[in-house]
Amino acid sequence: MRWKQFVLWILATTFATCEIVVAEGPTSSPMFQQWIVGRTKFSLVAGRIVSNGNNGVWMFGIPRQQVASDGPVREQINFNGNGVTRSLTYTYQRSGVKTDPRNEPRVEFVVEVSLEGRFVLRYSDKDQPEKYFDLTQVPGQPISLSLPGANKPRVLRASSIWHLLVINEEGCRKNFLPMLESIRPDWQVARTARAAEDELVKMAAVSRNSDRKQWDAWIHQLGDPLWTRRDRAERSLRDVGPAVLGYLSRLNMSTLDAEQKLRLHRIIRGLSSQTGEDTLEHVAWMLIEDPLVWLALLSRPEESTRQAAVQQLALLLNVPIAVDPKAEPASQAKAREELRRQIEKIIGEGTKPDEDPLISRKKD
Repeated sequence: MRWKQFVLWILATTFATCEIVVAEGPTSSPMFQQWIVGRTKFSLVAGRIVSNGNNGVWMFGIPRQQVASDGPVREQINFNGNGVTRSLTYTYQRSGVKTDPRNEPRVEFVVEVSLEGRFVLRYSDKDQPEKYFDLTQVPGQPISLSLPGANKPRVLRASSIWHLLVINEEGCRKNFLPMLESIRPDWQVARTARAAEDELVKMAAVSRNSDRKQWDAWIHQLGDPLWTRRDRAERSLRDVGPAVLGYLSRLNMSTLDAEQKLRLHRIIRGLSSQTGEDTLEHVAWMLIEDPLVWLALLSRPEESTRQAAVQQLALLLNVPIAVDPKAEPASQAKAREELRRQIEKIIGEGTKPDEDPLISRKKD
């Protein structure tokens, strides 16, 4: 009899412990696991988070409704299948005082996804402000990520999540990345980002000057007076495949005519939609043409990575790179800061003093 009572006590204690763990974090809650992890299918395509079309069978084919749990922890699922915006929003809030549900929440976690390409992932904890982040993805605009700063949040902007993870590795990996991976546990985004850096080093060993010269020639021909030459140049750029996407994304569109812009946007959209979910190779091709990516790699501990970064930056910027990968760390840091200012001038768009050196592309 005593043995049975002991077993029952162990089971009761285990269940109670499990309930406490679930209440501690939003990503452990049954509602999050059921609706976000279990039923919503996320993918990373061209460095942006998308919700697969088959979600519409259940997510957007039903009337607007709300499902909520009350108490010190309050969760809510909001389905909006009517009108122009078809979206799902999950909200988790935890108040500080159990007896007063009107209290302002101490912890808030939000996931918002729409079939139109909007995605929001936000977390705030008033008792631990260093864990704050706010990722906002809007179609046609750079991805924005806010992270804690000394006096106010730092706002980082980049064309893809992969750029954010490489350029601001330390800031992203602390709190944002674990929450991002929680919405799809098999993603392994962190591992892919690290592997992409290794892949970039391998790719940098192969000179691609001849490729760029040919691509420039085709881009010029997109504005040729003869339709046949314009059409042939467009087909040639398409045939290159995803390898040309990074290069095209860095073009200064303001120097091109309307015909070139139209065809280039069409090429970029077409190639992006053909790639499907991001692979390691595709991620590397997206990153290889960005000087800020290589500036970030210039601070990595491996000397071989820094050597590859110097080589690639010289190729991209067409200027000597005054950073010695073998110099003392303090000397390298000073040289990198000067190089960052140089890159901003070359690209033609700097960042505000209180922002991290992530540069968002100007829109046409």
